[in-house]
Amino acid sequence: MPALVDRRTLLRGAGALAVAAAGTGGLAGCGSSDGRTTVRFAANKRETITYFQRVTEGFNRSQSRVTAELENNDNTRVIADFVRSSPVAVGINGFDITFGGYMRRGVLADQRDNPVLDTIRPDMVEFVQAYGTYRNQIGAVPYSIAGQGVLYNRDLFARAGVRVPTTWSEFLQVCRRLQSRGITPLLGTFADDWTLGQGMFNYSVVGMLDVAKFFRDLEAVGDDLSPASPQSFSSNFREPLVQIKQLLPFFNSNARTIAYDQGNREFAAGRAAMMFQGPWAYAGVLGANPQFKGGMFPLPMTDDPADTTATINLDQVVWTPASATGAERAGGLAVMDYLMRPEIVHRYNADNLAFSPDKAAPEQSSPLVSGLNPYVLSGRYSQGPELYIPTAIPARRYLQEYIYGGDVETFLGKLDRDWKRLAIRLSA
Repeated sequence: MPALVDRRTLLRGAGALAVAAAGTGGLAGCGSSDGRTTVRFAANKRETITYFQRVTEGFNRSQSRVTAELENNDNTRVIADFVRSSPVAVGINGFDITFGGYMRRGVLADQRDNPVLDTIRPDMVEFVQAYGTYRNQIGAVPYSIAGQGVLYNRDLFARAGVRVPTTWSEFLQVCRRLQSRGITPLLGTFADDWTLGQGMFNYSVVGMLDVAKFFRDLEAVGDDLSPASPQSFSSNFREPLVQIKQLLPFFNSNARTIAYDQGNREFAAGRAAMMFQGPWAYAGVLGANPQFKGGMFPLPMTDDPADTTATINLDQVVWTPASATGAERAGGLAVMDYLMRPEIVHRYNADNLAFSPDKAAPEQSSPLVSGLNPYVLSGRYSQGPELYIPTAIPARRYLQEYIYGGDVETFLGKLDRDWKRLAIRLSA
């Protein structure tokens, strides 16, 4: 079984703000006795290191000018390297608002003139600028798109005689039918609050709103933000958050007390028919039950199938530092170009049940996630709102309180208050 991406290893935290201290310098490359330039190449996910080690070895064999040395650097190491003016020559990282801090401060090299961008779908390039940019630069190249949705047990669906729903009403009908057959419709792991944010929060809002536009409009409101503002969490998120709470009676009775790992094992054992998760969950599910037959579909939030939108995240991006010059810069770009070769990027995404961002990318062939193909191929997808909210705002804890019995006005009011107090300042 290929090494699958674990959601909890994604780049998190607000520490990227420290890159403001980084400016010039950077000695990530040096010469060697055989005339080759040695450059540092960093990947930030431990579970991908074996794959990128093979890629690094292949790159080094493929030419005689550059030697790449692979490192496993977490966010703390990346920040420290920038502060010391010694970033790696090329990196591949998880992408969220934290990584956006590098983008906003201009410490990443602008890739707008890089020919590799001509191979990437423009709608996916737009995600790179979702959290802000420096002088409209494109500081990273999309590498991997992780699709998320409703994981379902094909055998339990067949036993209950239900099909994949395409509207909200159909989804509720499926839940009721499963329940009437003695099958728990939904498995929740609410003890890990990130699974609520990644699941119920993201899916419900993506299914009803243009998330990227909402956050652009929210930035424009600035210090005038209040719960009564036409553009606010309170004004725009209320409907999806109220609607998603209708699903609580369909979850497992112990949803509040079990966490992610246990939930994956219970899902693998057939104790529920559906689960709100991403492809990373299959590592635990298939590890517990290699014979598990699963699939994935986007959660429909309206009764018009045309409204259904898949939730995705720009899971990995490739970048080089703005400070690199000469042979170091050339070496970093050579590694990036090699990483973006179709046989390299497509294999990575196929193995990790993800989607490649390039225009010629094949469909995802695995039945575990292929239900998202029509949405990804047609551009009917969006990043979830949780990814736009700085981690200094405890949105997950607020959401957990809401799901455990709080009221929607309190939950969304807290987001409005914290965004006004903190988030717009961090984005300035």
